Amino acid sequence: MPVNTPIESIRQKCMDCCCHQAKEVRLCDAKKCPLWPYRMGKRPTPEVLAELEAVDTRKCRALRLANSKSFQRS
Repeated sequence: MPVNTPIESIRQKCMDCCCHQAKEVRLCDAKKCPLWPYRMGKRPTPEVLAELEAVDTRKCRALRLANSKSFQRS
């Protein structure tokens, strides 16, 4: 049995998650999944990783702000 690289294993997991439909893996919009950037069987570029991190940072900041406002109202 061949040993898979971590990237190949991630691709196999994504294929399993999408019922072995490569097109569904390509169209996957589950960007919160930690495997999402690696789903195509390749390492993402630093730019892609930075973009995803920036989106997460903005979302976290917005959630913190919303939570602090709701906490102040209580």
